Amino acid sequence: SVVAFSFSPASAEDNQLAAADTVCSLFTSKVNTAVYNFQAKHAAHLRYYDDQRQDLDILVSKLNKKGIDAAELRADLVLFDLKMEKFKEDKTEVVNNLNDAKTHKCAKENAQSGASGSSAALALKTVKEDAPDLLSFLNNNIKSDVESLRNE
Repeated sequence: SVVAFSFSPASAEDNQLAAADTVCSLFTSKVNTAVYNFQAKHAAHLRYYDDQRQDLDILVSKLNKKGIDAAELRADLVLFDLKMEKFKEDKTEVVNNLNDAKTHKCAKENAQSGASGSSAALALKTVKEDAPDLLSFLNNNIKSDVESLRNE
């Protein structure tokens, strides 16, 4: 007896869908890795800045107890807090734009994916400018104010 096999090659549409799923999967994996690495680096920066902020709070309290006017240092801390808040907001924008790009890429909205990717790149540039700005503010403004208070 003869056994007949029914073989129907995949249609072009099936091949396109499989290829799109593969691209989506690879893109999603790359974006997830990028987001994870970015958030880990950002968290390390925030820990450092938070530690510096806490040390400065302690110093201001000690200066106040000694009767030394630390108004200028307190004003610096307010500005530092605003800069940190901007740093956090910009980080959130990067992550959101990357996740939007991933969503649009997998939803076959490649034009929208490109726009989200461009937005993420611009937001990342802003974050990369924020970090040195925070460090510079700490090292230049706040350090000089602390030194001038110590010299009084």
